[in-house]
Amino acid sequence: MNDFTISREKEKRLYLQALATLYGEAVAENGELYDIAFDLTEGFASITGPSVLRDSRIIKILRYAVAPSISQMKFGQYFDLKSVAKFEKKRATPETKTYSDLGLISGRVASFASENLDQNRFIWVSDISLKSDLATRYAKGWTCSVAADQNAHTKFSYLDVSKEVP
Repeated sequence: MNDFTISREKEKRLYLQALATLYGEAVAENGELYDIAFDLTEGFASITGPSVLRDSRIIKILRYAVAPSISQMKFGQYFDLKSVAKFEKKRATPETKTYSDLGLISGRVASFASENLDQNRFIWVSDISLKSDLATRYAKGWTCSVAADQNAHTKFSYLDVSKEVP
């Protein structure tokens, strides 16, 4: 093998290892948020302004629960904001400006998420007889995977992996 081929193989191995690690971490993190969103929205059947206000971080899960999923910036633009990142980063509490800002749009966020929820994934929302442990686990896995894929690629793009090449 020549130096170029060896370098390419190292890069490919490093990329796949790093991305797999980032993806696994993101799936776990998104799983925690998904569970919060599931509880606050009664299994996504009742997405309301107050549920969004109770934990602003669920906006991230709502962005990935709609079809197609929407970036932070694009989602923010729907509500005349540059992004919804500030709501997703840390849970907004009543004494903060972030909370009062969210209060102005939480109803619209909830309506948008309800109207655009992926019906193929959340099949029980339109037909409660389809709600089962399998259906809810599948929807969670699907949603967390979609989010984690994007999160892992974004984080990878900011890594300095040159230091990690053996």
